[in-house]
Amino acid sequence: MIAEVSAALRSLYSPLLPSGAHLRFGAPNGDPGHALCFFLASVAEDARAVPADWEDVRDEQGRVTARQPPVRRFDLLYLVTAWAKDSEREDALLDVVLNATVPTVRLDPKLLGGTLRGTEAPVLVRLAPEATQVWAGLDLPARTVLGLSVSAPLIRPLDTDIAPPADQITLGVDRATPPGAAGPGGPASRKPGQWRRSRIDEHDQEHPPVPRQSAPADGAQTGKESHATRGKAG
Repeated sequence: MIAEVSAALRSLYSPLLPSGAHLRFGAPNGDPGHALCFFLASVAEDARAVPADWEDVRDEQGRVTARQPPVRRFDLLYLVTAWAKDSEREDALLDVVLNATVPTVRLDPKLLGGTLRGTEAPVLVRLAPEATQVWAGLDLPARTVLGLSVSAPLIRPLDTDIAPPADQITLGVDRATPPGAAGPGGPASRKPGQWRRSRIDEHDQEHPPVPRQSAPADGAQTGKESHATRGKAG
């Protein structure tokens, strides 16, 4: 993520530099020549951006093909200094940062590469006023310094080790507890409108279920049988 952000900043500022100047990343030591230097002074996780849970990645059929780990955000603080033979050229280099950063709150997605390319999580850039204090804490000679704060997401690779989707389901009925007996929640009570008994029949399409007929109660006869008996008796 850090390398990808540095590459994006290079793509943003390098085309705007005056002739003969170059962009440099690293600690401001030695003589960088005619250059605009970016020193990554600190990297801190954004505590306000609470990582979300894992997200499922599905194909066109709705099947889970991978899982995306939670995305975390980090604040990268760059100390930007200008180096040249005179102050006028240094000021011109710093103007490049001001002109390109103020209107650009969100980095152009075209500048992003690697894991940041195509992501919905934006890479935000702003000027950081705390740069002067950070520079003073490094015990470096006095120099005009600009602070550049970049908020970028850390996107880890997808987890593709996914179990195959289930191709069958089995339903069972526990017949050990008779209807009305006490269950885990206490004595069972039937609410109005509920069934006294329930049944789940499963069968294959090749073997359709046999229609179930209820036998008449003892001594009971159907209407036709009763009519025939009365006819004979008469």
